Amino acid sequence: MIEFIPKFNYQFVDLYSPDGELIQQGLNEMQVLYVQVRIAQNKIEGYYIVWKGQHIDIDIKGQLSCWPSGMFDAQQKMFASLMRLRTDKVDANTFANITLSELFD
Repeated sequence: MIEFIPKFNYQFVDLYSPDGELIQQGLNEMQVLYVQVRIAQNKIEGYYIVWKGQHIDIDIKGQLSCWPSGMFDAQQKMFASLMRLRTDKVDANTFANITLSELFD
């Protein structure tokens, strides 16, 4: 039985221009991916995002300089738990060991 469905705390980042001007606040994961594609298509550089105070450069190929643990990873963690359950590599209580704060904070 599903006891409750958690309220998801979606994560957002802020996008900055090469001269440090804030372009847009509160971009979600799909918007960041769109920005990465546009940067790679236009071969531009100097743009960066800020997540939880961490400066993350976006290079000319649209790649992030780092991918901090916890940034946009709740979906991957839940999918990994589902795959483990489907392959019977762990018991059904495994997901219970992953805290909601670990997934959605």
